[in-house]
Amino acid sequence: RCAALALGRLKQDWAIPSLGAAISDNDASVRQQAAWALGFIPSRSAVNVLPRALKSPYQGIRKAAAVSLVQQAASPELTESVIVALINAITSGGDDDVDIVPVTEWALVQIGPVATPLLIKELNNRRLDPEQRSRIPRTLGTLGDERALPILVDAILDGRPDEIDGYVEAVAGVGAQAIPALIDALHGKDISTSAGLVTALGKIGAPAVKPLIEAIAGDLPEVRNAAVRALEQIGSPAIEPLTHALLFDNRYEVRRRALEILGQIGEEHVVSALVAALHDNDIGVRINAVRHLGSLGAKQPVPKLIDLLQQSDQLSLRRVLIASLGSIGDASAIPTLIACLDDPELRSAATNALSPFADQV
Repeated sequence: RCAALALGRLKQDWAIPSLGAAISDNDASVRQQAAWALGFIPSRSAVNVLPRALKSPYQGIRKAAAVSLVQQAASPELTESVIVALINAITSGGDDDVDIVPVTEWALVQIGPVATPLLIKELNNRRLDPEQRSRIPRTLGTLGDERALPILVDAILDGRPDEIDGYVEAVAGVGAQAIPALIDALHGKDISTSAGLVTALGKIGAPAVKPLIEAIAGDLPEVRNAAVRALEQIGSPAIEPLTHALLFDNRYEVRRRALEILGQIGEEHVVSALVAALHDNDIGVRINAVRHLGSLGAKQPVPKLIDLLQQSDQLSLRRVLIASLGSIGDASAIPTLIACLDDPELRSAATNALSPFADQV
């Protein structure tokens, strides 16, 4: 073991054959030290030997080989050879019981974005079978290089169904830089085609919220609808920005869609935002706020819903208020609902709303 490291520190090419032979030694500790030692000798011959150690069943040996390859890549004349060796290792894979992808991916990430063009080239290699090719996107995503975005986004749209998840994860791995490309790609796409793009935006999460809120105000329905679905996927991190849009955006269409998304997210702490929307100057916002409050079933807003029912002269709003009070099922609404029976235009809605209270009326 000590001899292997001593040979490596000599940094002489003549030591490589001996260290290469030690990579296959019966003693695992010798193999590991040989893999470490090869990292000290910048040489194409060492680069050619080290991938054998990447396939070792022993994690320590695989890690030593990966570190040594990263050291080799620090020599500009060897960088491309190292990247190609690592990509070949990823696509060829290890034995059934050896997963070489994590350590190989780690090495490529350490080498950095200089690996991106070669990874993209390999992604276009049609000689690879789907399983081999599926190992490339995750590494591209982990590198976070936006140069990979065009091919990854195209692959989400046009790739085989069994490959799309990998491309989605890769684009999400790029993070906020991917958001403009994803939103732009939504143009002209139907629901089924855009599903992968929506999932990627949802996985990016909080950084995508503000651009998506802007997108729900756009002119293109396919972009608006996809943005709505992505915000619903993001869920809790979107609540505060959506609440701000609901309460303060001067575009009624944005307020309506923000309210719909909050209603779909459906968490208890959206109730205060929905209550505030009861006073919106757009009837559509008010009606949908009432409807979602009824669906959530929270009892806190009942007094405000009763007050609005008593004060409003909008027939459509009053009918929705009655239905929501019935859905919530709070007994404090019974007197108000009974009073509505005297109005012919409200009688049917009030009768339905009172049915859950039959034993109390």
